[in-house]
Amino acid sequence: MADQPTGEALPSSGLLGVLLVGLLIASVAATFAPWSRSGEARRSSYDVVRAADRLEVIGPTARRVGRVVWATLPVAAALALLAMARERRSLAAGIAGYVGVVQGSLALALDHAPDAADWGGAVALVLAASLIATAAATIVSEKRTTSWPTT
Repeated sequence: MADQPTGEALPSSGLLGVLLVGLLIASVAATFAPWSRSGEARRSSYDVVRAADRLEVIGPTARRVGRVVWATLPVAAALALLAMARERRSLAAGIAGYVGVVQGSLALALDHAPDAADWGGAVALVLAASLIATAAATIVSEKRTTSWPTT
């Protein structure tokens, strides 16, 4: 049957893996780019999260969760890279999807404040969307290449 996995890697699965690794690295690098500006000051995503916490623009629980999630984003990306190195592509893609959703959420929130937004947020938004799409394609590709259990 044409629908059943063959157990052989599709030619695109290697390309998807390379793309996923590159997007993860670029996504973490983008967190250090200038995401916001006020006057002459330019702030990275970490500075933006810290300022949102300090200014109490969101509730206390959301601030705490936001700080922890954002601070652990590079760790999550590193875990995805480790999973790729161990050839656990579906796990890596799932974690990469999480990284993309988290990064995209903050980038999208900052995109709605165009006067304060800087180029790093726009780049991060594009990377996040690309990361989510690549993660989804990787999961689909892995599902198609996994052998069906024999009975």
